[in-house]
Amino acid sequence: PGRSLKTVLAALIAVTGILLMFSSSIEIWSSGFAFGGTKVIAVRETKYGRLVLARRFEQKSLFQNGLLLYSYPDRLAAEEAVHIPMLVHEDPKSVLLLGGGCGGPVRELLKHHPERVDYVELDRAVITVSKSFLPPAEKSALTDPAVHIHYADARRFVAATEAEYDVVILNLPRPTNAQLNRFFTLECFTLVKKRLAPGGIFAVEVPSAENYLSDEQKTFICSVRNTLARVFRKVALTPGQHAHLLATDSAELALKPDVLVARLARRHIETQFVTDWRIPSQFEFFRMRMIDELLKACPGSGARINRDFSPVCYYYAQVLWSKESSGRVASAYRWLGDRTGPEVYSVVVLLLAAVLLVQRRSRSPRRVAVIVSLASIGFLEISSEMIILIGYQIFFGRIYSMLGLLICAYMGGIAVGALLSRKQLRAKGREPFSGLMMLQAIAALFPLVMIVFLASVQIFSAGISVQMFFVLAILLAGAVGGALYVYGNAAYTDAVGYEVQTQTAGTTYFADLVGSSAGAIATTSILLPVLGVFQSLLIASLVSLVGFACLVLPSARRGP
Repeated sequence: PGRSLKTVLAALIAVTGILLMFSSSIEIWSSGFAFGGTKVIAVRETKYGRLVLARRFEQKSLFQNGLLLYSYPDRLAAEEAVHIPMLVHEDPKSVLLLGGGCGGPVRELLKHHPERVDYVELDRAVITVSKSFLPPAEKSALTDPAVHIHYADARRFVAATEAEYDVVILNLPRPTNAQLNRFFTLECFTLVKKRLAPGGIFAVEVPSAENYLSDEQKTFICSVRNTLARVFRKVALTPGQHAHLLATDSAELALKPDVLVARLARRHIETQFVTDWRIPSQFEFFRMRMIDELLKACPGSGARINRDFSPVCYYYAQVLWSKESSGRVASAYRWLGDRTGPEVYSVVVLLLAAVLLVQRRSRSPRRVAVIVSLASIGFLEISSEMIILIGYQIFFGRIYSMLGLLICAYMGGIAVGALLSRKQLRAKGREPFSGLMMLQAIAALFPLVMIVFLASVQIFSAGISVQMFFVLAILLAGAVGGALYVYGNAAYTDAVGYEVQTQTAGTTYFADLVGSSAGAIATTSILLPVLGVFQSLLIASLVSLVGFACLVLPSARRGP
């Protein structure tokens, strides 16, 4: 038997060594399953995420964290990304490009002969990987003397720079997550406005179509447009497959076809798609009027303003993505998104009533109370954790490099809370049910403390001290959850009796998992994007109060 074991171990070590030798090839092969129909060429991990370079026929595409950054060649996307905003401005000398410069946009910008182009890219590896396969003409554009590449978070760059720009172009993927949503908010648009020179143009690319907009597209565009309208005097949508919302504080936007064509000719710009024959058709009067009428008929709550702590565009982009994937899922998601705060609060109240009714009719009300308490804490804990992580993204723009530390702090908090609670239970011989009630009340207050914290931290700069506040907050969240889980297990053991505790050990864990699963799905998919950060925390507090209400009932205190 000993010799057989040694043989098995040796074989496992040999197989592991072989796998490590070919780990890069295996990673590229396995990544291909996520990009059906394309061949993955290279995979690169950076502190900002995961870059994947894929090829389909003759076109190569670069993805970051699963989102398409750009494809090459794609002349239509590159030309529409920059030429319309640049032609709308009479004489653009200084340009700020926020993301999406590789694959053509920078080269197209240089055709307008600007004096300076500031291109902001968060991840240096995006440029490095791009230069590995782009043709010489594209690479030389990135090294042109007029082009200055800044490796920084685009929003923090806008907040820090003192430069003024004639044209600012936001060329990022649609905001399907909290990290991207922060570039489409009222707060970000306000920062951009301060960096525009007199008569400056701000362009935001939005998902569109040539002649028809779906309800999901209209809702998303309406939200971004109305958010821009809160900041700028004039906002207009340019039609096209790659449409732009153009914003300015000038009296008018030069969207007349003859003006755009004249400027194209005067600057001697050679293009393949944005041409002197296509512009009159694209900006034809009745087409522009039709687009305006379509947006005026925006369905649902599309007029809602997108803000840092109320990321509705994050939700609208998810609905749009769902529509492209599955119409039924999109319809259900849209219905959930139309629910208002009072409706969600009503659901929580009905849940409380149902739980209290079940508890009242139960033969073991104390057991029911503990199970509901643990489920509510699971909901509260995961909701608080997700909101803290997303809050960090909102303030700092990246979380990939900090995720390990934040998760470590959360798990460390759970361990500390659990150890201190076990020590207290053993030392004082305290009755666990009363301790559980006290901790449940404290847990219900924790989201309210988080509201004050997040509201206050907005006035500070996003520095190291604020980062430590987030680490401390997630540490405390874990400590509260760890302490409650220990007291909940002890209280449930008291209720069922020590002689059968081994038969019911999984019950408390199951309750915690149910609550955590519900909290993770509800918070990230519905509560946070639809109701915002503060209302999501209030709902988490209410769910915790449901558990507290079950614990304080006289029947729970007396029952088995």
